[in-house]
Amino acid sequence: EGKEMLEALVNMDEGASYLGEVALVEYSSPISQSNIVYYTTLIDENASCHLALGRALGRPLPEDDPWTFNDSMIHIDFMVGTPDMHIVGTTEDGQEVVVFENGDFAF
Repeated sequence: EGKEMLEALVNMDEGASYLGEVALVEYSSPISQSNIVYYTTLIDENASCHLALGRALGRPLPEDDPWTFNDSMIHIDFMVGTPDMHIVGTTEDGQEVVVFENGDFAF
């Protein structure tokens, strides 16, 4: 369900199929705990961990800017947070570090 829409979104332009944002939001955050859907992305995205496809920033960068960020016509958030979210990162030397435990930061 929704496969055709997702395919259309990721094919909109070259940057649409790349990550534009990764946000770690604690399940214990006040907006998450309110259990209210505000139907306003800028508020609702603060209730859950989420990934976004497309543009990395809210506005395009000037062409001569030294930073490179993913650019696209779209920026679509996908909420992925859960109360039991467990995230482990890996350092350059291969050490595993628990970042999220039971939906909240582990440190």
